[in-house]
Amino acid sequence: MKVYLYICCLSLCTNLYQAQYNTNAVQDSFERVIALESNDSIKVRHIAKFISETKSKNENEILSLFDQGKKLCEALGLEELLYSLYIEISTKLSKIGFQDQSQSKCEELMDLLYAQPKLNIEYYSRGQLLLARYDTEQGRLKSADGRIESVIDIHHDIEPTVHLVLAYNEKSITLRNQGILEEALTYSDSAIVVCNIIEDISQKANVYSGRGRVY
Repeated sequence: MKVYLYICCLSLCTNLYQAQYNTNAVQDSFERVIALESNDSIKVRHIAKFISETKSKNENEILSLFDQGKKLCEALGLEELLYSLYIEISTKLSKIGFQDQSQSKCEELMDLLYAQPKLNIEYYSRGQLLLARYDTEQGRLKSADGRIESVIDIHHDIEPTVHLVLAYNEKSITLRNQGILEEALTYSDSAIVVCNIIEDISQKANVYSGRGRVY
């Protein structure tokens, strides 16, 4: 019995070490690629990918890479890459539990996009919806509603996108949380209509899941 327990413990320790080794190896590989890349725009793309995929929960390490990519984007005038980098850092910080920093980066992005949101509708929509979720969590329902409506409004004279689905669905969630159920279902209906137009089955399933919670 003791031998069996020893073998189990040894196996567990070996597996944990191997998992940690694999994580570190992937991280080292990414960092090596970033360091050796001579094309600055490709380097920024590597940085964005690393931020998105890294298992690290060290916010200082991740923010340091973001700052490196941001400086390259600003020096080269790579605006779209910069906006993408902001979305990646905001999303990553949110996932690893640094909501305040995530919110701060999102607000910086909104400042950059404020003058011409329609020219960068994807990044504007994603940033506003992430901030709306933070507003909802912190009880700022009026602010959340304003952000969601701004995403809906900006889609009025363009082809519908997945971001319009997400906005309608987010609106349905905020109404559901306030107990305004009939109106929540109305926005859920709108989200489903757009899903059918853009033929997005996965988002449609997500909307139906939220609709079930309303019922």
